[in-house]
Amino acid sequence: MTATAGAPDDADEELRYRLVAALEKSGGVKAKAARLLHITPRQLYYALKKLHIEVKKF
Repeated sequence: MTATAGAPDDADEELRYRLVAALEKSGGVKAKAARLLHITPRQLYYALKKLHIEVKKF
């Protein structure tokens, strides 16, 4: 069975959970969240865009 375009799969859901958790732990600081995930900020920005995750500043 294949996933349709735009339909989230388990890998996307896992990534979404990890991204949101890291952003919460870092207080919304993307560079710090990237360090927590052991990825570059550029990779983080790409993943946020891919999964349509919007980070709001408070």
